[in-house]
Amino acid sequence: MTPKNFIRKSFLLKEIDFYLVTDSGLSKKGTLPDVREVVESVCRIVQHREKNKSTKEMVEEASEIKRT
Repeated sequence: MTPKNFIRKSFLLKEIDFYLVTDSGLSKKGTLPDVREVVESVCRIVQHREKNKSTKEMVEEASEIKRT
C-alpha cells in the first residue's frame, strides 16, 4: 500500500459509520462482549437480532446493550 492510499483509507475510516448486526450463533465471546468491544472502538449503531431466543431474553439482552 502506498502512503497516499494509506492516508486515503485512514481518512475514509474516520468518515464511515460502522453498523453492527448481532448474531450469537457467530460469536465466540457472546453478544454483549462483542457489542462492548465494537462500541468502544468505532461502532455507533447496533442492530440486535436473535432468531433462537425468546422475546423476554431479547429484551433483557437489549437492555444490557443499551447500557453499553
